[in-house]
Amino acid sequence: METSLKEIQLLVFHLGDKIDAPYASTIIFDSSPQNGRPHLEIKGDEFHYICEERGLIIHDNKTNNIDELLYWIFQNISFEMALDYEFKNRKKGQDTRKILFSKQLEILQKISEKWKLKRQEEINGILKFNPFK
Repeated sequence: METSLKEIQLLVFHLGDKIDAPYASTIIFDSSPQNGRPHLEIKGDEFHYICEERGLIIHDNKTNNIDELLYWIFQNISFEMALDYEFKNRKKGQDTRKILFSKQLEILQKISEKWKLKRQEEINGILKFNPFK
């Protein structure tokens, strides 16, 4: 069974309410706004979560798993929210990623423990090669 963009949009609005996400961050585009913000294309049973800027595709993540797609969407939304939080709560001399990553995990956990753990693994990979200062 194919999932429509409208159905995905409703899911994103619902999950966005759980984390008090800004409404503008939860709008799913069906074509690129050409500013680096991702959009979604559905091709058969495959979801393409594409980030494009000035005609250049930065990434084209593909999946047929709705949970994976929603994770990608909320990884971006939660990052934006955490970035805003970090900026407002910045501590002089501290690696900004400490607050940023911690807040992002807190946000994701409100939706899914699985998503929080997945993001924690990704963060661990980042910190392995680029540790906190």
